[in-house]
Amino acid sequence: YNPKTKNYTFYNPENSNIPSNLIVCSFIDSKKRIWWGSFGEGAFYFEKENFVPLAKLVHQSAADLPRYVRRITEDDSGNIWFATYAQGLICMDTMGKVTSYHLDNSILQTNYIADISCADGRMMYIATSTGVYCMDTYTKKLVQLVQDSSGNEIIHDGYANCLWQDSRGLLWIGGRKGVNVYNQKENKLLHLGTSNGLSHPYIRGIVEDRNKNMWITTDHGVTCVSVTRRPGD
Repeated sequence: YNPKTKNYTFYNPENSNIPSNLIVCSFIDSKKRIWWGSFGEGAFYFEKENFVPLAKLVHQSAADLPRYVRRITEDDSGNIWFATYAQGLICMDTMGKVTSYHLDNSILQTNYIADISCADGRMMYIATSTGVYCMDTYTKKLVQLVQDSSGNEIIHDGYANCLWQDSRGLLWIGGRKGVNVYNQKENKLLHLGTSNGLSHPYIRGIVEDRNKNMWITTDHGVTCVSVTRRPGD
């Protein structure tokens, strides 16, 4: 969409050099490049009316690059991170070096990365089919978040589909049994299910609008959660 002309342009492999029609995610980095993640053709960005594949920025073999990309984000050091379906977590640094974190070289118990979020620029939260992890992107230390201070599981049945760090610093984690809202400062969880108004327990996506409302997509519709402060908070 061009806001100046108010016109839309449709890109496909037939009328442009876009590598794929199967677009899964998008992201705008600190250099104002629009990144796209695809199912099968990896990641690429849009610049000067041209789609540039990730391979143009790195000097490693294609086997090291993400092919099936679920999510893209950036830390405050300028590293670009890719969540993949079967290759684990992949990082491209500012020099074009690619590093992978997967079953064989980290504490990750799966190579399926469902979602990633790095809202504060340093601590990156990782949703997977074996739970939620947190990486310090400065030190690259990776830990798994298992329970809160009361012994409640960070995510019910260990399967996290999606997550979102909101403007309040809360981590919203969507799974197959509702949403868990994690307050890391207090190490406490709040669980939201259909009894709280969710349209369905299977959560597909979470996002925050500019009014700080949370929008949750499920297998049976969309739920809007309005967050209010308790007296004295």
